[in-house]
Amino acid sequence: MSGGATERPATLDHLRSRKKPLTQSVTIVLDSEVAEQWDEANDALNNARNAIAVAERERAPRPRLAQLESDAADAEAKVEELRPIVREHSQDFRFRSIGRRAFEELIGQHPATAAQKAKALADNDPEPAWNGETFAPALVAASMIEPPATEAEVIDLWNDAAWSGPELLTLWAAALNVNNTRRVADLGNASGTTSN
Repeated sequence: MSGGATERPATLDHLRSRKKPLTQSVTIVLDSEVAEQWDEANDALNNARNAIAVAERERAPRPRLAQLESDAADAEAKVEELRPIVREHSQDFRFRSIGRRAFEELIGQHPATAAQKAKALADNDPEPAWNGETFAPALVAASMIEPPATEAEVIDLWNDAAWSGPELLTLWAAALNVNNTRRVADLGNASGTTSN
């Protein structure tokens, strides 16, 4: 600060007012045919770029390299042509952390069953912290701010045959991530200690 004044130390009230909950967004393509076209186009572009890299390392003749570059340009044009179509057939899901206390209360509302604990013990796995069948949709519903949904709606989504396991796992992972991740930056602490 100017004039030789020193900066006032932050108060906990001030810090609490500045702290924002963690958020994360994931995008799911709702049309499987569009998703497949998108994946194929991106695979073709990656393959074309890899072919160029190999050709350059092997010092391929210029005409061969020019053909590979043309193929890559065509593949890139296809990706760009598909981008607005994919966007039109996609949905962004936005998640926000619900806070430590609410997270712990939600876990308490969905304890692992005796059968789940017994299976973990039989498989020599750690005891589950929650009921894997009910906690995931409950946390997704509690954390998802866009589009808003009730727990009953998320359970319906969970049971909808049109949704694949990996798609639902993507939503679950985002909900869990915002509630179970910390954001700590190591800015070169002068004392040499870190917050990890």
